[in-house]
Amino acid sequence: MPDLIGSIRSACASAHAQGATTQVCVETTARDAFMRDFQVTVLSDCTASFDRGMHDASLRALSIHFGRVMDSTDFFRLLSPAEPALVTT
Repeated sequence: MPDLIGSIRSACASAHAQGATTQVCVETTARDAFMRDFQVTVLSDCTASFDRGMHDASLRALSIHFGRVMDSTDFFRLLSPAEPALVTT
């Protein structure tokens, strides 16, 4: 069986998590990626839970121990190339 994680790692070094049930599915995915040496980012406004307190606690634990937590606007801003400098003569 081919090394799936090795193949993925050779193509990218980061994992971006979002989805439903922040404190279960999203947190499990983010922790697993972290333990496999990926740089983890969780998109806070692209996750949800049935319990706001558990959602917030999960995002806090993830940000302290396993990766970055940011909203999608900041995430996509980081992915976008910088605006070219205005050159005046």
